[in-house]
Amino acid sequence: MDTPRSDGKTIRSARQDSQTIPKRATKTAGKRSRLATDKPDDLYAISGHSCELDHWEWRVRVQRHHRVIKRRFPTTTYGSREVALTEAKAYRDAVVNLFPALTNYQCTQMERADNTSGNIRRPPNGA
Repeated sequence: MDTPRSDGKTIRSARQDSQTIPKRATKTAGKRSRLATDKPDDLYAISGHSCELDHWEWRVRVQRHHRVIKRRFPTTTYGSREVALTEAKAYRDAVVNLFPALTNYQCTQMERADNTSGNIRRPPNGA
């Protein structure tokens, strides 16, 4: 609704202005949720990074048993992206075969440091 002023101009009400101004974007706007289908299985635990303007590297990062195993495969060392990616995949496969992931049952049977229920007790020191 427009309100007339004494000088002949009209003032727009706040409701009309708020309809023309876009609403503030939410916190999740522009962010994509990561899905299991985002990355093919052949690039599991492998990511590509641009180090400098003309350098590229592949990085392997595998986490097993609370330890992170990682290694870089730069194109300056291996000659091309394809060769570096092939070496990164071979390294990743060797690490995954050497340190298999825990099963869900094994994860549930692990002793937790924050367990205060008394169901799983550590033996006293020196015993």
